Amino acid sequence: MRFKDFRMKDGSRQFCELEATSGPKTLMKHLLTLHGTEIADYLPGRGGSSEDSWIDFTFRGHFFTVNGQYGDWWFFVQDPACPDDILLAVVNHCVTIFPATKWMTSGPVNQSEIQGPRSASDDD
Repeated sequence: MRFKDFRMKDGSRQFCELEATSGPKTLMKHLLTLHGTEIADYLPGRGGSSEDSWIDFTFRGHFFTVNGQYGDWWFFVQDPACPDDILLAVVNHCVTIFPATKWMTSGPVNQSEIQGPRSASDDD
C-alpha cells in the first residue's frame, strides 16, 4: 500500500485523488486550517466549480498543487521525494471534508491503510 506516484513532465508527482464533493473555495479555506499552510495561488474554475480549478499552497517547506479534473481533486507535490508523513498529513486533513471518496475510506487513515485507486487491470 502506498501513495500514487505519477510523475508529470515538470517533475512533480501526483500522489492522491479525492472525489470533488466540495468546491474550490471550501477546499482552499479548509487547507488554511492545516497549521503551517500558506496559499500561494488560487484560480477558480468556471462558475466556481471544481473543474479546472487550481490551488497552490506550501506546507512544511514543500510546494503543493491541487487541480480539479473529471470530478476529482488531483493532489501534486513539486518534490517527488517529499516524505510520506507530510503527504499523509495533507491527505488526513483533506479527507475530513470529503466524506465519500473513491480513493480511500473516509476519515483519518494510518500509514498502513494508504492505497491508490484501483485500475481496470485490478479486476482481472
